[in-house]
Amino acid sequence: MRFIVDENVRKEVIDFLKSSDHDVSVVASGSEDSRIARIAKETKMVILTHDQHFADILLYPPEEYS
Repeated sequence: MRFIVDENVRKEVIDFLKSSDHDVSVVASGSEDSRIARIAKETKMVILTHDQHFADILLYPPEEYS
């Protein structure tokens, strides 16, 4: 799988995903959520974050994201 990982995800999780041969891109610290969402949509990557607002289906309709 392909993941775009927010800065609030623990390094151990990132290391595990990488060691399991997943494609993992970590966003720069302070990246805007709109940028993360845009990249995820364009590249068909799964967003991995602890930010609860990404679960808002009105802001981020599931059919538009991987």
